Amino acid sequence: MMVSMRGVLALVLALAGCDDIFHLRHVQEIDARPDTTADSLRPEAYYDFEDFVLAEGVLHDRTSRGHDGACAMSQCPALVDGVHGQAGLFSGSQRITIPTFAMAEFTVMFWLRIDDRDVVVCPVNRLYGPNGSDSWQLCLMLGADDTVHAWFWTSDVSAVAEASSLPMPLGSWHQLGIRWNGSTKTIFFERTAVASVATTILFDASPIMLGTDINDGSVVTSPLIGALDDVAIYNRALTELEITMTP
Repeated sequence: MMVSMRGVLALVLALAGCDDIFHLRHVQEIDARPDTTADSLRPEAYYDFEDFVLAEGVLHDRTSRGHDGACAMSQCPALVDGVHGQAGLFSGSQRITIPTFAMAEFTVMFWLRIDDRDVVVCPVNRLYGPNGSDSWQLCLMLGADDTVHAWFWTSDVSAVAEASSLPMPLGSWHQLGIRWNGSTKTIFFERTAVASVATTILFDASPIMLGTDINDGSVVTSPLIGALDDVAIYNRALTELEITMTP
């Protein structure tokens, strides 16, 4: 009796107890790669904007862990076509706040579209302290030559991972990421490491911000002019192989 691939996939999901969209995508992508399981890639929080309830100002965490983001109605991003379904469109005043959660190590992967040149944008940030510091953040500037300069800042401001000349034409989608393994921070562009530096990182109860950095509790700094999609936050350092399997 012939069994369809869809039937096989459904059986695998049922046996593993995997009922979320993120896991389904990973099973589809890595079923031919036996040395990594889908479970090992599951993030602590995942935001694909498919379940963004604009009327309530809630960006649902698509895992079962409940790390929902929130935005005031005047600060909620619009929805546009993204890499996979919907994405959040940020135009300078939009931001989403995610309550903090523990991360001794971490990896953050996301898809980004920049719609403005020659301005610094910081689309993903975890704040730290009252004076405009950050536990971590990735900031970028797109130049006239359609290449990006990227900075991975952390609470140790003396150690900055920097990458330049990353090809990213205005209005195009690209996957970026940052990782800290407890001793070294790394920038990823198109799932490839492009800069690393040794550093320490401090954490407190400050939130994670999507769309902009916030200084001194309220001052908007380096807001994104562009769009975000498939923001995945892991509370561990993914391996290079796992990075290549992120959605």
